[in-house]
Amino acid sequence: MRKRNNLLKSLAAATFVFTLLLGCSEDYLDVSPKGVLTPNVLASVNGLDALLLAAYGGLDGHTGGATNLGWQNDHTNWLYGEVASDNALKGSTIGDQPDMNLLEQGQMSPSSPYMDALWGSIYEGVARSNSVLQILSMAEGLSDADQNRIAGEARFLRAHYHHYGRRYFNRIPYIDETVTDFRVPNDHDIFPEIEADYKFAIENLPLNPTQVGRAHRSAAQASLAKLYMDKGDFANAKPLLDAIINSGRYKLFDNYNDNFVMDYEKDITNTEFIFQIQSLSRQGELNGRLVNGIAQLHGCCGFFTTFPKFG
Repeated sequence: MRKRNNLLKSLAAATFVFTLLLGCSEDYLDVSPKGVLTPNVLASVNGLDALLLAAYGGLDGHTGGATNLGWQNDHTNWLYGEVASDNALKGSTIGDQPDMNLLEQGQMSPSSPYMDALWGSIYEGVARSNSVLQILSMAEGLSDADQNRIAGEARFLRAHYHHYGRRYFNRIPYIDETVTDFRVPNDHDIFPEIEADYKFAIENLPLNPTQVGRAHRSAAQASLAKLYMDKGDFANAKPLLDAIINSGRYKLFDNYNDNFVMDYEKDITNTEFIFQIQSLSRQGELNGRLVNGIAQLHGCCGFFTTFPKFG
């Protein structure tokens, strides 16, 4: 009898424990971290615009922290365009940024840290643009106008970064928002993918900028025209450029110096600028380099310290 009672007690205890196990959930272990911007938080117009701001922020090439001041990956083409073509002098001393000297002399090595920094800044911009598109796919309740604008701006920026990389490295991997395995081969010319992104931007962006520095239809048309001209396809470039001219919105300033007047740079109705990469003024030497990269509005360390004057 005692054995039977012990058996019944054991069965009851086992049943109780089993019931507890079935009734318990591990949900309490899933604690949302504090101070982290989750996709749900960003899946709104304000959140997506914040992500877009970060994507625009990569346009100055400064994406590598305080030790990378934009010299290595300057998207204004001062180094890889002006200095490399002998249209500008690097300046300063022989020992200051010696890789610039090699680039100026046409002797840049593939192992140069400048090449690594340039590559990294391009794909940092691509990643930021793709983040916008990934979060946009999760967002609910956005108007069609907001969805089209945000997607248009993100794809314009993604096209810009890939376009920039294609100019310098020729065959590079194309990375879109669906890629999870980033071991993507560079086994083809990504011209068609860049072209498709620019065309999407043309179809979905407003004709005129809604804010200074934001992408718009004319900026996408001009960029696609440049892509065609890179390939020598002037027949496809001309209608795009004609559309910009015939819009009646753009013309050259009467005074060339007005291009460098701050009030004109901030004016959304500016007639000479089709697309501007934004920078901050009055930041001082260190902060100016940290936030603007090579686009700082003053000289440093002997680099381009003499500015032309225009009457």
